[in-house]
Amino acid sequence: MFPLRKAVRVFVALLGINLLALPGSGEIIPANRRMIWQGNVGVPGGIPNRTKIFVNVKTTSNPRYRCAGDGVINDAPALQAALNACPAGEVVYVPTSTYRIATPVDAKVSNKTLRGDGMGRTIFLLTDGTGRFQFGRGQNVKPGGKSAGGLFVSVTSGATAGSTVLTVKDTSIILTNHLVTLQMDTPTWMHSVTQDREGLDAKDDLFRMTFKVVSKTATTVTITPPLPMTLSSWNPRIVASGMYGSGYLTTSFGMEDCTVNAWNGAGFPVKLAQAWGCWVKGVEICGTKSRQIYMLTVCASEIRQCYTRDTQGSGPNHEGIDFAFDCCWNLVEDNICVNAGNPAIIFGDGRGRCVGNVVAYNYTDMDDSPANGAVFRVTISDNHGVGNMLNLYEGNLAKGFIADGYFGSSSHGTLLRNFIHNTSSNLNPASIILNHYSVYYNVIGNVLGSPTAQSSAYEKEPGVQSAIYRLGFSGNVLRSAANIEGVPNPHYNNLHTIGPTMPPDYHLSPNSRAKAIAIDLNVKNTIIRHGNYDYASKTGLNFDGSGGNPKSPGIVWETDDSRKTGVDFADHKIPKSYYLKAKPDWWPAAVPWPPIGPDKEPMVSALPAEIRFKALQASLSKPAANPKLTSTKDSTSP
Repeated sequence: MFPLRKAVRVFVALLGINLLALPGSGEIIPANRRMIWQGNVGVPGGIPNRTKIFVNVKTTSNPRYRCAGDGVINDAPALQAALNACPAGEVVYVPTSTYRIATPVDAKVSNKTLRGDGMGRTIFLLTDGTGRFQFGRGQNVKPGGKSAGGLFVSVTSGATAGSTVLTVKDTSIILTNHLVTLQMDTPTWMHSVTQDREGLDAKDDLFRMTFKVVSKTATTVTITPPLPMTLSSWNPRIVASGMYGSGYLTTSFGMEDCTVNAWNGAGFPVKLAQAWGCWVKGVEICGTKSRQIYMLTVCASEIRQCYTRDTQGSGPNHEGIDFAFDCCWNLVEDNICVNAGNPAIIFGDGRGRCVGNVVAYNYTDMDDSPANGAVFRVTISDNHGVGNMLNLYEGNLAKGFIADGYFGSSSHGTLLRNFIHNTSSNLNPASIILNHYSVYYNVIGNVLGSPTAQSSAYEKEPGVQSAIYRLGFSGNVLRSAANIEGVPNPHYNNLHTIGPTMPPDYHLSPNSRAKAIAIDLNVKNTIIRHGNYDYASKTGLNFDGSGGNPKSPGIVWETDDSRKTGVDFADHKIPKSYYLKAKPDWWPAAVPWPPIGPDKEPMVSALPAEIRFKALQASLSKPAANPKLTSTKDSTSP
């Protein structure tokens, strides 16, 4: 095996990566595999607490804004009129009642707040198959621009880690206070998978990041947040798309404290497009036909303390909190997601380029499907597109984690202090599934598996049904046949494998889904797994099967002796957080923080979101008007 320390040097030298280090943290994860999440994700400056009410839609004497709140009359036109007229920095207040939304609420809402009295009190009843909330409009190419991505200007300097000022020859096509996309040539470790077309890796839209323009001069563009890595090796360009035609940027909008009953509404009950610094807070969404919250080019925004539950159906097109594409620097924190989509939280739904997001302290769970279920049963997905990278998952309770590789590669994801189990009996369950083209993942200080689950192996191999890790496999059926990717490998029953190489090199790999089905050994070769407790390695095995520390059974440490990587992982102090300085202000005093980790006693404590969920379950013990909208599922921590 290629020594990892040497591999890192080669990786940096050949590809120019220089991710920002996090001050004060340990070096379990080398600096070139992570970024600074602290201070660079979520609503800049935090969610504002707006107090000035523009209108109470239930009591106002203005007929344009007055809502009936009887669950019968369509209140969508009045609500939209109130949102459109609301001055900047003020609140459209929707008090306790049931408001029928039979047509789309499609308003311009920058610098405004839509606020109810709380879940189960202010209820938006979506009806007629069309009731929904649409906030924002997607990006549009500048007139005269290239159909593949619009006009662009090359970055001549400044594309280094931590930089906020990019130098170009001409900034005339760039708009201030709007979004821009940095677009790079495709590195060898990115790869696109499609139904039947080859040559897609040559397209220059795989490696992208989205930023906001703060200011500009004739030859410089100042962006936020800072670049998370050095990009100069890949010919970076600023793409001129955004506020052209019908597209516009929505900023500083919040939807708060209400229930959205979507059982009879549109497939996407809450949709947010081309937004910066927006939030959905304290909102319950239930009974959706498709996604719960659908986001397109949404950046520096937050989904916080929401309760998503009970979609109609599962599988493809039934995802939950869904960041579809070009969603960067977002924070998904302290939510309850139960039977809320498969998966409940997802990045890159069909397309990707979702970079630098944080998913933290969410309680997620779902019922098991029948043994012949058609899809993986997982609640968090880092990749169902191509080009997702640098996303952090911290402190979550999840039923399975996946980077599925279905549409292509993802990289540089970090999992810290999560409890991840998968007790379902279908589809070879695993706690962590990193399919082909999922490289440079960091898995640190997690609790994996379950003491009540079926027996598991540490890693899935051919013939192994259940495992803690499933690494490098294809989402399609593996075959040993001619004209497919890779070469036969005796260790894998002569199934085809590719790699490992350092860095991973997919430039000759097929793009068509029918051929891109080899086992990718680069996934295992580039992963860091350190200080995780799992219920398969109950005797504290190291990676080569040798005995571990007898005082820490089930904890697997990555060491020079165990993997012969050439890296010394002598640091056994697991970081408390990679995006918080200390216990956050919103954390209850009586709840341990961090709540999860092999160094904690107990290893898994109830999350604040889990505590709220159990309280909600108690309040829902009475029969509901529509029993399909009430979940009674709970999960047990070890």
